[in-house]
Amino acid sequence: MANVQYYDVILKPVVTEKSMNAMSEKKYTFLVHPEANKTMIKEAVEKMFPGTKVESVNTMNATVRTADVVW
Repeated sequence: MANVQYYDVILKPVVTEKSMNAMSEKKYTFLVHPEANKTMIKEAVEKMFPGTKVESVNTMNATVRTADVVW
């Protein structure tokens, strides 16, 4: 595994309608480094946002789908 520091774990927040609705329930969505595990994500969030306590981390590996192009 690559040497991934806590500031390299969280790449950017996900800004969609679904993620904005989840923020009202204090659930936040981030795009993270592909080699990061749940423990690394939890530590990164708690270090980057002082005063926060992460209850749980849910991860999902999504594959990028390309549109079928008909010529």
